[in-house]
Amino acid sequence: MQFRVVVCSCLDASILVGARCTNTALMAMEEEIMSSLHPHRKEKQSVQPHWTHLLIDEVQFVFSVLFRRNL
Repeated sequence: MQFRVVVCSCLDASILVGARCTNTALMAMEEEIMSSLHPHRKEKQSVQPHWTHLLIDEVQFVFSVLFRRNL
């Protein structure tokens, strides 16, 4: 999870959601881990979203369908 921008198809996006790799799930996991590691910390740290952008690209799928029809 080195990158912060995701470019994927709708199918790939659903796989990310199923794997709980959404900002909401990742932020909840980070908050839970931090509170477990530091249970007596009075000051809560703000959790930042991991992903900054999600680009869904279905153009390649359309071109592959059109290409197969022409064969």
